Amino acid sequence: MLDPPELHARARAATNAGPHVEAARWARRGLERVPEPPTRARLLGTLSYAEAQLGHLEPAEALCDEALAHDGIDPEVRGTGHAQRAVVRLRRGRRAAALADFNAAIRVLSADHQALGRNLLNRGNLHLETGQAAKALADFEQAVVESDAAG
Repeated sequence: MLDPPELHARARAATNAGPHVEAARWARRGLERVPEPPTRARLLGTLSYAEAQLGHLEPAEALCDEALAHDGIDPEVRGTGHAQRAVVRLRRGRRAAALADFNAAIRVLSADHQALGRNLLNRGNLHLETGQAAKALADFEQAVVESDAAG
């Protein structure tokens, strides 16, 4: 029997490959096994991503909320949760809420160059959508710096 971290690894592999229904299935199996809070939060985040990719945006946001409500999760998991919820909120047209989550993700993920670059790029796109070209350009320039640092 696979344990929750192994099920999470399978869910992530499936969602990275594209079969989001399969990813959701693996994540749900992991959640059924009542994992520890950090693994539970990771499973919820991966399930949220799969649900969002399937067009189920409201449940995806609720899954992010649940993941972020857990105490005892490390900064990387918390930052990733904020980043995921930001993307879902942006897709739902909730720009102000998305901006708040991108800001939180960027603060928390400041040591992870790859994640920071990705979130700066996403926040920059949000700034473009809201007509804030100077803020978008600043985020895009910093995203390049972070991405270069990540290799």
